Amino acid sequence: MAYQCRVHAGVRQWPRYGIYQAVALRTFDDWIKYGGSGRGFNSDVAFITTHNGSTSKAAVVNAVGGHGFEWGGNIGFDASIFGYPANLNRGQIMWACWGRSSDGWIGAHKFNRIAGYGFGGWCIWWPLARQI
Repeated sequence: MAYQCRVHAGVRQWPRYGIYQAVALRTFDDWIKYGGSGRGFNSDVAFITTHNGSTSKAAVVNAVGGHGFEWGGNIGFDASIFGYPANLNRGQIMWACWGRSSDGWIGAHKFNRIAGYGFGGWCIWWPLARQI
């Protein structure tokens, strides 16, 4: 089965950066098995490996930029968050927020969060002018 990622700025009038066919989709077994539980939330991340773009003939990171991973840091840090929250515009439009993170709770599960925003996906040190 072939999966394709359409990488674009999230607003219909902005240019697309290309179509990238996925080579592999990866996530952690705990996320698959335990989903929305404390154990599952500790592993709620996925990775996609792609071929070079059909339009740009370049790797995704060369077309739109990239960022590294960080773990084991402080609870409070300055963050920019962007994503496609399902409860806003049926997940069709990218939303962004920024601010200082703090502890937050969803039920019995503790998370880093920015108060007032409910979608995940942390990107640190991401230049706001460079949106994907």
